[in-house]
Amino acid sequence: MSTMSVYDETTCPFSNAVPLPSVGHSVTDTEDLITLLPSSFRNSDNDILTTRHHVTAFIDNELDIARLAVIHTWLWLAGLPIPPRPLHQQISLNRHIFITERMDMHLVWTTGRMYIKPLPRWLLTAAFWDKYLCERVGSTKPDSPRQLHYRRALGFLYSYAALIAYESDFCIARDRCLIPKELTWAQWQAVVNELRLETIHARIDKRFHHGELRLGRLTKIYYFMETPGKGYVRFWNQTSTFFNDNLAWVAGSTVYLAIVLTAMQVGLSNEALMKSDSFQSASYGFTVFAILGPLVVVFGILIAFCCLTIFSIVSTRKFCNEKDARIARGIS
Repeated sequence: MSTMSVYDETTCPFSNAVPLPSVGHSVTDTEDLITLLPSSFRNSDNDILTTRHHVTAFIDNELDIARLAVIHTWLWLAGLPIPPRPLHQQISLNRHIFITERMDMHLVWTTGRMYIKPLPRWLLTAAFWDKYLCERVGSTKPDSPRQLHYRRALGFLYSYAALIAYESDFCIARDRCLIPKELTWAQWQAVVNELRLETIHARIDKRFHHGELRLGRLTKIYYFMETPGKGYVRFWNQTSTFFNDNLAWVAGSTVYLAIVLTAMQVGLSNEALMKSDSFQSASYGFTVFAILGPLVVVFGILIAFCCLTIFSIVSTRKFCNEKDARIARGIS
């Protein structure tokens, strides 16, 4: 297939299949395709399911970016609509590559970290695309699950075409276990050459129009606009983290208050300021604020901690009850 060949959502975007050592030939039949998948996966209810018996559910879970889809109109705050930078540039920015298997964390970064989802074997196999991802010929249903899967999978491939641009990027990806070890540089070049990158934006999910997304911005978008009080990821996993994060700025503010109070004390020894009623009033008000302010803030933090603890206990109890009910229904 040439680099300018025509394809749509009913055909695989490339014609090459990556042979697997365990199979010894290009994968075509269903049993071979199953060997490309993980042994199990975790669904939205945190149940462990075998991939072999839930292939469609696995694909739904694997390509799930619903959390980003609901805030798409705000994604420009988290990242520019440009492709991600190649891996060698990520390293030059002092970002350590952390593997994530969540599609909605792919290309999300924070200080010193870049989360990247590894490129699975099944996305490099044309037969898998034909059987599970490509829209059936003659289908007229708009935005069908297969169309959604196709656009997200193609967008994911597009992100890797940007991440692995040079052979040095390919070596980095192999060292970080981001690509199958049997994939060669020549095979990767062949796949990328068939993707028609120049006109790919109309065929991929809108999330992949944006490359790198800043975790802090995503958290703020969720905290203030989507799920008030909750971030894109959990802020605090333990008590010490909660108090460290919230008391750190209180300590910094206290230092500033101490500096201002010292300056006011010096000012009160000045004859001109000592006779100034406005300065006396300001000193009085700021002194009261410096005494009561930190106490009120610390008290507020303690109340917030108690509320979060109660909410966590109630949520945990509710989840356990729902889990027990599902298990009981499964047994009965």
